[in-house]
Amino acid sequence: MLEELRYRFLRRFFSRVSHLHFVERLGKLEIVSFLMERFVPKDRPEKLPRFLARELEDEDQPRHLTFFEDAQLAERLDWLKARHAFTKVAMVENIVLHALPPAPFNVPPTKRRRAGLAR
Repeated sequence: MLEELRYRFLRRFFSRVSHLHFVERLGKLEIVSFLMERFVPKDRPEKLPRFLARELEDEDQPRHLTFFEDAQLAERLDWLKARHAFTKVAMVENIVLHALPPAPFNVPPTKRRRAGLAR
C-alpha cells in the first residue's frame, strides 16, 4: 500500500523539482517518488554514497512537497535513519540535489486560496 507523505524542503530543492515539472510536464509527486525509488539504496550499506551523506542547510522559508512511500521504501528509509542518523527529509533533499540540475531561477510555491475566503 502506498502512503502519500508531505515534507518541508529547501527553496533550491523545491525549485529543481518545480522547474522539471514545468519543463517536462511531469507531476512533482511522480518526480520525487521516482527519485526516491531509484536512489535510496536497496541493500544495507555500511557506508553511504557521498551525495547521500551531505549535511542539510537551514533556510527560513521551507517549501512543501509530497512523495509516495510504499512499505519497501519505508523500510529502507527507516534502516538508513537508524544506521546513519539521517532523516527522510535529508535523504530526499540529497537525492534531488544529486539527480536534478539546478533551476535557472527560483520557483516560488503556488499560493493556494483558502476555502470560504472571498476577495
